[in-house]
Amino acid sequence: GLMGAYGAAILAREKYTENIQTTLISKEKLGEFSVENQTKRCSKCGNNCMLTESIFNSGKSFISGNRCEKGEGNELKTINIPNIYDYKYKRIFAYKPLEKGEAFRGVIGIPRVLNIYDNYPLWFTLFTELGFRVEISGRSSKSIYEKGMDTIPSDTVCYPAKLVHGHIMDLVEKDVKVIFYPCIPKEVAEDSEAANNFNCPIVATYPEVIKNNIDILRDKKIRLLSPFLILNNKEKLLELICNELSYFRIEKSEIKMALEKAWLEYDRYKADIRNKGEEILSFIKNSGVKGIVLAGRPYHLDPEINHGIPEMINRLGIAVLSEDSVNHLAHVERPIRILDQWTYHSRVLDAAQLVRKSKELEMVELNSFGCGLDSVISDQVEEIIKSAGKLFTIIKIDEIDNLGAARIRMRSLKAALDDRKYKTPIRENKEYTYKHVQFTKEMKRKHTILAPQMSPMHFELLESVFNYSGYNLEVLETTTREDVEQGLKYTNNDACYPCVMVVGQLITALKSGQYDINNTSLIVSQTGGGCRATNYIGLLRKALLESGLEHVPIISLNFAGLDQQPGFRIDFTLFRRILTAIYYADLLMMMLYRIRPYEKIKGSTNLLFNVWMKKCKESLRKATFAEFKDNVKGIVGDFEFLKIDKTLKKPKIGIVGEILVKFHPQANNDLVALLERE
Repeated sequence: GLMGAYGAAILAREKYTENIQTTLISKEKLGEFSVENQTKRCSKCGNNCMLTESIFNSGKSFISGNRCEKGEGNELKTINIPNIYDYKYKRIFAYKPLEKGEAFRGVIGIPRVLNIYDNYPLWFTLFTELGFRVEISGRSSKSIYEKGMDTIPSDTVCYPAKLVHGHIMDLVEKDVKVIFYPCIPKEVAEDSEAANNFNCPIVATYPEVIKNNIDILRDKKIRLLSPFLILNNKEKLLELICNELSYFRIEKSEIKMALEKAWLEYDRYKADIRNKGEEILSFIKNSGVKGIVLAGRPYHLDPEINHGIPEMINRLGIAVLSEDSVNHLAHVERPIRILDQWTYHSRVLDAAQLVRKSKELEMVELNSFGCGLDSVISDQVEEIIKSAGKLFTIIKIDEIDNLGAARIRMRSLKAALDDRKYKTPIRENKEYTYKHVQFTKEMKRKHTILAPQMSPMHFELLESVFNYSGYNLEVLETTTREDVEQGLKYTNNDACYPCVMVVGQLITALKSGQYDINNTSLIVSQTGGGCRATNYIGLLRKALLESGLEHVPIISLNFAGLDQQPGFRIDFTLFRRILTAIYYADLLMMMLYRIRPYEKIKGSTNLLFNVWMKKCKESLRKATFAEFKDNVKGIVGDFEFLKIDKTLKKPKIGIVGEILVKFHPQANNDLVALLERE
């Protein structure tokens, strides 16, 4: 859509008709123009906005600072256009807990946070059937947030996670003695074609953050039940819950029966949301209004997190759907560029396919600031939507609730949609599926394989390992500012620094002219876990496509069977060499950092390290166990023989973090050398 001053000028020119009477103030009257401002507090809704009223000499006025139409002095008109966000919120928290007299096992608290916005029907039914009164924390608000602010360990975590602290404190203030807030690494497997069904690392493990940062839980002897549970295996889930509830001495048969009822209610809730989605789609088709799939995570249902954006869209005369209300009606075409492995995002991908083929629907995606997983998925969703010539809008949200920018974007989107009525729409129908570029057996002999530098000690040995196994692998030695610039150019703004560096190193190398790009391949590790690191390959594919290098094959180094290539295989010999190299590098690194700060002869530790690096490289050619044992003993013995100053007392400092920023001197500003100098 067209936005800003230039957009307004273009639209004015397009819509101009002769003899039209302008409503702009005349040049003569402009000299008489005056305005007075006054502020006041609006009390017509819970926002309590601070309004600025500008009163003009003509008697007219303009009000700003309001978050809804009530602040303008206009009461909201009755709107019959559906908003599934409102329906979902009321539906999921409409459960009535047992009365205290009926709850023979006491009270159990559940915070209204993160994945609870998806799993609450399951947990409420389970504990109610077991005789607990479920106490849910209050509706999210700034006051709830402020209750836990002093316990938040990291200011860079997303706002939905920050809110968890306040909700836990709310339950503490309600004198709840047992709180259930589980870690859920894996959700229900909803899509059989998806690679996995992870939760994001924050959702999966945030109860651990709560356990280690809210001291009042220990001070007041409040029991926090935060077991690691998986929802994709019902039998295993039963065992884990029985183990966690052993304190209450509940029979397994009783828990099993309660859990079966809980699953039935969970399925009923999901079916209700899908039925409501289909009902809204029928309304859209029959009434002729537009619909927007407001896609996000389950916790974007929280009004404190979405800041009333669903209602804002609704007031524009547009029906609002959520991704989980319609994702069952379409399935994304595969293969796609990224590895689809997060349940919440799999729903968004399927919903995007529905929007792509439906002329009545558009998609707007809600992102929390700094979400690394959204940086992976959003680009893929954009490719799906734009492949049909449609507009794709992302709104990034955090704790700041000023919706001025969001309101402008939504009004601009509506204007663009309205404008289409007067123009012949350009309907593209491009493919968005990814065409896999193979690394063949023939390429093994001819191609140079480039690997990004992430850990100099480890990768120097690993380079030898692959070359001994018949591959022509070259590890890029250094990283430069140009690598960073190239990485930023081709990756999402929310991509993490290691991702930017990995993509940047490889793209810079391919563009350098040093390599024959028709005989060069790339290799990147894939963890197979819930972190975005598993999708570095997906982000690298995007960079290759956008830089005109899409023909370059990418090899995935992993042990999970992901993205297999016919010309690359990890046989037993290569596997043994890899493990041996990693062990050598770990041991040499420990010896180097343990001895060097205390050495009497400056440079002796580095010299010995280099000698053993050369020996280890050569020993990896055969990588026999006998030679490995001898080398380990030799490394330890030789480093122990170095003369050190035992009178020196220095503090020990641990460096933790992702592999690149932890091990690569150029990525961490040579932190090890800095600490040793201190």
